[in-house]
Amino acid sequence: ALHRLVAHFVAARWPVAVALNKVDVPGATRHVEEARAQYPSRVLVPVSARSEVERLRAHASAGADGARSYSPDGSTGTLDVLSAAVALRPPTLAFPSSDLATLASLGRGADAARLFDCLLLRPLSTVADFCEAVRREGLCAGDLVRAEARGVFTPEVAVVRRDDVVAAKGPIVRLQTRRAAWQGRAEAAEQAEEHQRGTKACGRRRQTG
Repeated sequence: ALHRLVAHFVAARWPVAVALNKVDVPGATRHVEEARAQYPSRVLVPVSARSEVERLRAHASAGADGARSYSPDGSTGTLDVLSAAVALRPPTLAFPSSDLATLASLGRGADAARLFDCLLLRPLSTVADFCEAVRREGLCAGDLVRAEARGVFTPEVAVVRRDDVVAAKGPIVRLQTRRAAWQGRAEAAEQAEEHQRGTKACGRRRQTG
């Protein structure tokens, strides 16, 4: 009973999509049907890795999709199994914006397309997690001061706290940050060091002259 409880917990916490590879091999269809009958609650997706490799090679060499596929619709199963895996635990989608009225992209300049970036986050990620992800992308710097959110089709803006689930009040989020004190001290120390190096260089030039 304990093993079954742990198995159910693991399946709920870390859902898995199983790729049934080598379906292009003769007789593979029978094995796929047997696997689905034996594990009816599992997500089992037929895949032909060899067909996918051939397709990628053909596309790279000729710019055309000339590889064979195992299914009538032309699929190799690769996209199917990836889509199935993502669907088991859908990510949270959030768009960093510098202006919630114009939907301008954050950190991309005036010529960038609106909502240029879409960040994929773990489910139940907070606004603080989103801010950290945006910082890692190099789109902002400093500590989070204030955040606002809105929907895609609803212009109403709501203030969100750092512990709120991101996208709960809309997937488009505007972040206001300020540089931390240590960042200001580090920049001041770097500027002082550069000034000191410049002073020493001027002194050496005077001595040489």
